[in-house]
Amino acid sequence: EGFCASDVAFHRALVDAAGNPVLSYQLAGAVEAMQPLMNMITFPARSRARIVALHGAIADAIEAGDAGAAEVALAALADYTAALAEDVRRTRRERAAPSPTAAG
Repeated sequence: EGFCASDVAFHRALVDAAGNPVLSYQLAGAVEAMQPLMNMITFPARSRARIVALHGAIADAIEAGDAGAAEVALAALADYTAALAEDVRRTRRERAAPSPTAAG
């Protein structure tokens, strides 16, 4: 639960750091609602160490003022999250599929 809260706080800080009040207002609800949901869905498959490393790369790039590196790090986080979601979907499909031996 603490990890999820810190994950939401990180993403909220990214939105707020953009300095765009309209964007911040529009995305606030999405971050607050979707991030815990994604954490819950991907919980069994995720690597906290990998997420922390990806967040660190994003924060380091922003702190350095390196927009290109920030974009690459954000894309890596998005790719990792998408891969986690796909792994969860695949696992659920496999569990729901009838076993070849059960069809017998």
